[in-house]
Amino acid sequence: MLIQARWDELRQKMQVVKNAYVSRHYSQCAKYGERLLAEVQGEPIKIHPIHLAYLNFYTALSHDTLAREATLKNRYKELSLAEKHYVAAVAALSPQEYTSDRAMQVASPTSSTSSHSPTEANVIWRFRRADSVSSTASFASSATSISSSRSDLDYTHRSMGSYSFPSPPQHFHAHAHTRKRSIIIPSRPQTPEEYQFAADTAAFVRMVRGHLMDVRTLKQATDAPSLRHVESGEVEGRESRVRWRDGGGEEEGEEEYELETAI
Repeated sequence: MLIQARWDELRQKMQVVKNAYVSRHYSQCAKYGERLLAEVQGEPIKIHPIHLAYLNFYTALSHDTLAREATLKNRYKELSLAEKHYVAAVAALSPQEYTSDRAMQVASPTSSTSSHSPTEANVIWRFRRADSVSSTASFASSATSISSSRSDLDYTHRSMGSYSFPSPPQHFHAHAHTRKRSIIIPSRPQTPEEYQFAADTAAFVRMVRGHLMDVRTLKQATDAPSLRHVESGEVEGRESRVRWRDGGGEEEGEEEYELETAI
């Protein structure tokens, strides 16, 4: 009874995270997502990998969107946070990475670890159906494109607002907390529900990797200009403050500032 109540509470909190993103409250979404991720890390009952991916995904999307609106000084930081959570979303759905102590510290201690990065072949049940990818992969380019227009972003919000995450088979997550083995089942799916879950999960991972690739591309292009901007901005700020004090008055200070700007 207590476990079910905790699950209901967690489900409501996850919905709050998604609602914050859909309503364009990106800072709140990122804050809620990170707070909830920290909360579930200390839980004695491990949440399902798809729910961990859910939280990381919307947290990453929020940082990703904030990076498009941030000044050059803050963009690199937001892109780095987006990259971190996109990677965590993919890692949560990889048996090799999820069972590692390094993966968000929520892994099963009974599973083996691997130093290899996750690949699509390692996704839950190691199954992908070709026709299941195209329906969701198109979301990846619209939200994270450097040249995205406002109409593209609006389309992405409508898409993500109605996007349905893969749902774990009911008989699986209801008793996941009682199992001592890894939460992720590496065997192939057996029932239609499991096949659908495997296909949807693979499509979701494909979509997240598209976001991750775009973020890394923009991060690479933003790195050097961002550092130059911060340094030059600090120098200009110090010079203007010194001139203002040395000018001896407001009017003289304004004249000197205007002169420096013109030069």
